Amino acid sequence: MKQFLLSALLLPTLLFSQPFDSYVRNLYDVSSLNGVLSYTLFYESLLGFYNLKVERGLSADLLVIVDFRQASREKRFYVYDFKKRLIIYRTWVAHGINSGRKYAFNLSNDKGSLKSSNGFYVTRGTYMGRNGLSLNIEGLDIGTNDNASERRIVIHGADYVKADSVGHSEGCLALPMDVSDEIINEIKDGVCLYVRGVLSAPKSKYLNKKDAERYFRIMEVSNQLLNLMEE
Repeated sequence: MKQFLLSALLLPTLLFSQPFDSYVRNLYDVSSLNGVLSYTLFYESLLGFYNLKVERGLSADLLVIVDFRQASREKRFYVYDFKKRLIIYRTWVAHGINSGRKYAFNLSNDKGSLKSSNGFYVTRGTYMGRNGLSLNIEGLDIGTNDNASERRIVIHGADYVKADSVGHSEGCLALPMDVSDEIINEIKDGVCLYVRGVLSAPKSKYLNKKDAERYFRIMEVSNQLLNLMEE
């Protein structure tokens, strides 16, 4: 009972304990991401993460980021672990053959386009296909990537994705065969995935800062109250 009363008394203070922008900057610095992942991309990813965490009940531990602003020869597929505050995977990823040669300039949500799509996704279940273990992903941005399931856009391993040569997929996020199974098993079943295009950020409702800040405060307060109750 004491802890409950203490929590109630502290609630107004907790509500304003840390601004969202300060939290993201702090997390970026503590995670030593400077020179590894751009701050702007990390910030956009966290806007979507917090919006989706509350609306969709996604995993609070992991975030997948794909930076198509980088050339295909660069390691542009990132898996960030919130608990460890580390990039736990960084590897190569192929884009669609009709999206561009080295850079994925041309993105599409159209069936048969053989192009990649940007925006926010959530990972779903796995299956065994012609490319081995593969991961279904659900596109969440209407008009940008919401045809992903119908187009059979998934994450899978591919022999043509190697350190010295990264080929092209038919729109899927294709990873090196030697790490694809491990990564897929790590990020399956409800993890936020953000794909950033070359030219501009997607027109996504999940980049709404006001909602992300509100959800962030709710989650922060809930976590602190739980910690107080357990003491």
